[in-house]
Amino acid sequence: MPSKMQVEPKPSEFEVEDKPWKYIGYPVYADFLASDNDLLVFRRFGVLGARVALGMQDELVSLETKLRALDKQHASVYGPAVNNGSLRDDIPERAALLAQIGDALPKYTEQAYIFDEAEDLVSLVERETTPLRSAVDGSLRLRTWWGWLDKGRTDNVAEHDVGVISYYSDDRIDLFVSVAIVFVGIAMLIIPIWILRCLSDQDMMLVVITVFILVFLGVLSFFMATKPFEALGATAAYAAVLMVFLQVGSEN
Repeated sequence: MPSKMQVEPKPSEFEVEDKPWKYIGYPVYADFLASDNDLLVFRRFGVLGARVALGMQDELVSLETKLRALDKQHASVYGPAVNNGSLRDDIPERAALLAQIGDALPKYTEQAYIFDEAEDLVSLVERETTPLRSAVDGSLRLRTWWGWLDKGRTDNVAEHDVGVISYYSDDRIDLFVSVAIVFVGIAMLIIPIWILRCLSDQDMMLVVITVFILVFLGVLSFFMATKPFEALGATAAYAAVLMVFLQVGSEN
């Protein structure tokens, strides 16, 4: 008769808390880091990478010097009769040297970067965010607002992480940021139009236009990830629209 499979008992909550290194460890920690892109943050060891790259660079320079000397020797009038135009029939010494360079060069190109020591963390899944989204992420109160809570993922965390780990929906936060930008943009167009409609003094209308142009430029810089020239171009177009209403108001 087939033997019954022995079911391994689960460790008790006391055993897990007493020996987390045994029952949790790096497997669970790795699962936790992989559960969200924002958690995939690691040190890039920029200074160590630079030191290793410098060592590899020195090794490649030495190999390059040997290769050039070998080429010069076999291209000399007094050198041996060697076919320098063939790779398949190359001399063993140069072929071995090229193979050594071929092994060292890819390793060097992977290390050929120098990072700022003060910013030695890198996210494996980077994405461009607007300043408004960065402001939300930078505020613990805004980032952990219950409206962003992802109940499905939060309810499925491991037993020992219940009440400690919570997941929040990036899609909801991005939607909020997009809606906020749309509403601010509409307000920046509608409000000055109605204000200019109620004014008759040209100087006051210019003051209103100047204020809204500056506010619009500030909104672009804070809410959207725009480059300086893009922000100036959009502001110029916005100013042109307001100046049209100024001209219409002066004709009336």
